[in-house]
Amino acid sequence: ALLGELKERQYVLPLSFHVDYWDYIGWRDRFADPVYTQRQRAYAEVQGASMVYTPQMIIAGAIDVVGSDRKAVEKALKKAYTRNTMYRVQVMREQDGRVVVQFPEAPIGVPATIWLVTYQKSAESRVKAGENAGRKLITYNVVRSLQKVGMWYGPATEIELKLNAAAKASSPDACAIIANQAEHGPIIAAAAFNFSNAW
Repeated sequence: ALLGELKERQYVLPLSFHVDYWDYIGWRDRFADPVYTQRQRAYAEVQGASMVYTPQMIIAGAIDVVGSDRKAVEKALKKAYTRNTMYRVQVMREQDGRVVVQFPEAPIGVPATIWLVTYQKSAESRVKAGENAGRKLITYNVVRSLQKVGMWYGPATEIELKLNAAAKASSPDACAIIANQAEHGPIIAAAAFNFSNAW
């Protein structure tokens, strides 16, 4: 619910990565993917944490907070605004039909991994088992695919965005570009765009 509120804010791009390690309790989350679980574990490793948990938010790829703790989330957002340098990127469709993202020249220091994300702006699930059994859950900005599409080393860079067939078939309605320093470090650039405008 809090993530749903955050998605209405300007300059905030919250994404919901559903993890699969609760599937054993008897209800399988149809949006969960082991790839997203691995992403969460990689963030934990980078931050020196020995465990992962839900609900968790990683603000700007660097600040770990309990995702349902409104005060902690607001504090982390304010900290990220003052601490993180975010570079402007531009996504466009070329005349030849290619979809590309352009990164500016920037003193980023550590090379950045570029991720292409597709997501659904909202989704509904009826939970059949576990602590939420019998509830209807509405989730927001639900990630449907995650692809590593290139690297940004600091010079002005253009990367072509090619979405694979599985990602197209997962019924997304929006896309995002995320640039993590290293692979799972702080986020230094991000942009969202409508799925239909690109593909």
